[in-house]
Amino acid sequence: MIDKKNNLSPLASVVITAFNEENYIMRCINSLLKQTYNNLEIIIIDNGSKDNTYDIAKKFPVRVIRLEKNLGPGGGRNFGASKAKGKILIFVDADMTFDKNYILDLVDPILKKNIVGTSHRYELVANVNQLWARSWSINRIPNTVGEWSGVFRAVKKDKFIESGGFDSSKGYFDDDLSKLGKALVVKAKCYHNNPESLNEAFKHSIWVGGSFYKNKNILKNYLKKYSFFSPLVLIFFIFSLLVFIHYNMGLFPLLIMIIFLILIVLEVFSFKRVIKEKRGEYLYSIPILTITKLSGYLIGFVKEMVK
Repeated sequence: MIDKKNNLSPLASVVITAFNEENYIMRCINSLLKQTYNNLEIIIIDNGSKDNTYDIAKKFPVRVIRLEKNLGPGGGRNFGASKAKGKILIFVDADMTFDKNYILDLVDPILKKNIVGTSHRYELVANVNQLWARSWSINRIPNTVGEWSGVFRAVKKDKFIESGGFDSSKGYFDDDLSKLGKALVVKAKCYHNNPESLNEAFKHSIWVGGSFYKNKNILKNYLKKYSFFSPLVLIFFIFSLLVFIHYNMGLFPLLIMIIFLILIVLEVFSFKRVIKEKRGEYLYSIPILTITKLSGYLIGFVKEMVK
């Protein structure tokens, strides 16, 4: 149980993997040092950074472990977990900041309800003043739908070790711990930095695309949910395709039609967000960003496929 007055709360270890995060790591650590949960161990795994991440982190009262080789997010977390002393592990990203009760909200149900782990419900955009970051992921509340999630932010250390930890071969999707069951979604709130430029978004999407190739089932689920594949769009596409074939209009006009169709669909979604967020720039930023992300997914997928 949590005992705030006598400082008897079980030790919780926060594990953060950081790769070239010099712009964010200071804010991340500062927000963790201000947590209301009073028995924290903060472990920074510098995952082969080429910038000043390590030097900045060393200035704070936290454990900093420098790795010469980048083990990927999952591999870095596994290494950090092996060095952790706490009974509960907290996994967060270096470009996050946190509400002061974030750790308390995650840990409390594990101790009181004797469950394996928890996940946060509220994940807001930290750099909301940046257009591309704002367009990447509008502040969505709640971030996680439903009472249970396959993504664990807090988990009992013994259960995590028994499970074998994260599968680093999954790349972008290596935060999945569904082999442990489901994490209880709680009211914990954090803020996450999104890509601030099209170049950042493109590079990130290439990584995601390569991870899609490694995880075909995740790709299938993504395609099922993606709006381009709604029945109405498919019917319109098939009808247009038959028209082009019937009149033998060639591949180039067909390609133009497909691009035009995609842009129409994107603009419809953008218009909905314009109404909701009252930001006219979404009419062009969301279609441009979506095309950038899809291009990155495709390139990353093909690059991984031809290795």
